[in-house]
Amino acid sequence: MKDKITLDDVPKRDWRGKKVKKMKGVSPEYQTLVFTHKLTKEKMLEAKMMDTLRAASKNGYAERCLRKHMGMRPLPLTSNFYLYPHQVKCLTWLREREDAIHYGIKGGIIALEMGLGKTTVAMAHTLISPRPPCKEKHGDKGFPTLVVCSKTVMQNWKLEKEKFFGDRVSILFLHRMYLGKAIDHVTREFIVEHDMVVTTYDVINGTCKKGEYHETILERGDDSSLQKGKVVAIHCRRRWQSNHPSTVGRDILYCTPWERVILDESHKIANPASPSYKYAMALYGKYKICLSGTPVPNYCFVGDTRVITNKGNISIRNLVRLKQTSSLRILSYNKEADVFEYKKLENGWELKANDGLVQIAMGKKKITCTPNHEILTVKGYPLASPEYVEAKHLTDEMYIVHYTEKETRSCAMNILNADQEQVVIGSYLGGGHLRISDHYRTSLHVSHSETCKEYSEWKANIFQTKITERKQSAPGYTHTN
Repeated sequence: MKDKITLDDVPKRDWRGKKVKKMKGVSPEYQTLVFTHKLTKEKMLEAKMMDTLRAASKNGYAERCLRKHMGMRPLPLTSNFYLYPHQVKCLTWLREREDAIHYGIKGGIIALEMGLGKTTVAMAHTLISPRPPCKEKHGDKGFPTLVVCSKTVMQNWKLEKEKFFGDRVSILFLHRMYLGKAIDHVTREFIVEHDMVVTTYDVINGTCKKGEYHETILERGDDSSLQKGKVVAIHCRRRWQSNHPSTVGRDILYCTPWERVILDESHKIANPASPSYKYAMALYGKYKICLSGTPVPNYCFVGDTRVITNKGNISIRNLVRLKQTSSLRILSYNKEADVFEYKKLENGWELKANDGLVQIAMGKKKITCTPNHEILTVKGYPLASPEYVEAKHLTDEMYIVHYTEKETRSCAMNILNADQEQVVIGSYLGGGHLRISDHYRTSLHVSHSETCKEYSEWKANIFQTKITERKQSAPGYTHTN
């Protein structure tokens, strides 16, 4: 008796006596189960997911079993579609997360490095997941999945769709680059005819800001509290708040109860204090999935991190304070000599001008620096004497003003929040430098190699700016804040 079933062992006729057509890309064992009508839930769970999905796309009985036993739809595959083991694991995990909605679980985070197929996994998950009919208007066929990504990544979704699914899948790219003026006439009746809708962060940010949809999810302190008028919590938008079937144009993004919302490059909303976070939270989705290569920001130099020096354990924030006034040495590992030794701390900002550049944390209404008040400059934390720094009633657009005996200059940068402070401190110890213009407008300038594009975009997003490609010397990316 043979231990392994081959294609020769697949029945020549099915259970009704009809001649069977062998399924390319499906294992002989699974084909035998299909053609003998012996598929059970247990057998399907034991089988490889690619066998299950590919067979369901080619055989009616396998499709019915997939819907009945697994609660999944057949994947409209092309012959060159294949999921790697790590992608199958991600796909299985996502299905388990959405099946656990009764336990309060409504999604998850897929963290795969660039090139490992996050887009393919998300697309496959959307297509195999059930799309039940809804009671809302035009919801007879259920609602599609909304994908939010950057403008550059949108093209990648288009290429993945054409490569693996061709015309078998309908995706609406909700962006003026694809729709032109027709974007202002998109209706709910039109979008429900598609499997997925893909748009960009720029589109949702502009739409939400104009329509103020995020205001409905902000909880502010009451009149009797110290947090009067301030945002104390950000909630998710409710389904009924998103049900406006007569809405036309880009506002339809916030007026449709999406089956799921997928945020690609979700590190763009990592900062809860940023407008992008509020705009994303205002999107309703029964399920929500985040895709990112950097789900947890990995600050290279967190201010509170302590390092060993010749003067004891000191936090990195205090290293910035001490390095100009002491012969500080940091304990480092010499790989070649296989020994630990103390090394001098190098300064990444070698500037000789404009010592008055300041960094003050966001959140205070007014700051007056007296002669005894320390301020952060490019050379540490000197006392403010004989000058002082004043931050008046601040808005996001205002700058701190630096007063001297002769003139008034604009400060180096906008008021910084905690995340921005970490990047500034990291750049201080690393390779960043400050660039000063003729009008004393100063910017933080940070560069990374071409292999660090995603990391550069994350850093730039912290400052609400964009990276630019550098080609003069070594190829790479830079962002200026």
